[in-house]
Amino acid sequence: MIRKVVCFLTCFVYLMGESYQNHAYVTNNEENSVTIIDILTNLVVGTITVGNAPSYSAFTPNGSVLFVANSDSHTINAVELNTNAMIATIPVGRHPNFIAINSEGSLAYIANFYSDYISVIDIATLSVLHTLSINAGTFCCQLLPNGNSLYAVNLNEQAVFVIDLTTNAITNTIDVGDTPQYILFSQDGRYGYVTNFDSANVSVIETATNQIIQTLPAGPGAAGEVITPDAKYLYVSNLLANNVSVIDLINKEILTTIPVQTRPNVSAITPNGKLIYVPNALSNSVSVINTSDNTVINTITVGQYPFSVAIYHPPTTNGNGISVGQSNSSGTGIGQYTTNTKGLSGNGIN
Repeated sequence: MIRKVVCFLTCFVYLMGESYQNHAYVTNNEENSVTIIDILTNLVVGTITVGNAPSYSAFTPNGSVLFVANSDSHTINAVELNTNAMIATIPVGRHPNFIAINSEGSLAYIANFYSDYISVIDIATLSVLHTLSINAGTFCCQLLPNGNSLYAVNLNEQAVFVIDLTTNAITNTIDVGDTPQYILFSQDGRYGYVTNFDSANVSVIETATNQIIQTLPAGPGAAGEVITPDAKYLYVSNLLANNVSVIDLINKEILTTIPVQTRPNVSAITPNGKLIYVPNALSNSVSVINTSDNTVINTITVGQYPFSVAIYHPPTTNGNGISVGQSNSSGTGIGQYTTNTKGLSGNGIN
């Protein structure tokens, strides 16, 4: 009997300690907060106060700490998720809007839209270690699954810059579509998918050659994206169309389009690929899509101007034996602080 009680308590504590793995974290840009959704019940279970105009968030590989980019505060918050306590506020460049964390959990790369550099945070000390020089206008950055290269999407240059992290030098410049937003890699790292807001399409980069090999159709205001675990489908949020394009990556065509609410942003997919959480900025809501039939099965009220959703994915091993993880759509991050008039303002949506 004692053994059964000890086992029960141990399992209970373990489940409580890992509860963040069953949560979706929604950044509310105009409320300076993060809404916590229990993805088992689709109920809101908490709120975390953060800095001004939170845009994107990302997990450490073990999922215990969430980093939040605060665009108007020019800071990154580190939140310990077992207690939801703020453990650090880290000054970075102007208008940070995207975070990429390496698989070792040692470094975080911050895209600062109005600064001519990417900030590199030492996670052990929670301080900026150094910066990587790049033209202002970096919207998003993502690490190639092998961890040796950082791909930075630059809206001003309408290009993706490839940075060699062994030398910290830019080695390639890849021209993409009009007003590029985010980049998301296939789990094996062979392909990178870049959403182009004004081109309403997706540029496909072959990472072995750093060449565009295909252009896939999407919708007006193509922005946030997630890929299914089987790598067969890409879901792209179309900010100007208020819908999500489901792109068949085998046949290179739009399979269907899913209506959601107003101004869908950076989504997140559950680790099993069954559900996608889409934040709707002007509706103050999150749409939940069932990928088995591509229908919206729930709509959850959250804070003001939800920008992005993050769901923790435990690291897995790809075909090259490299540990990878996907904390949310881009990658997907959200576009921040552009000054054009094509539906973008503040953080890339209006």
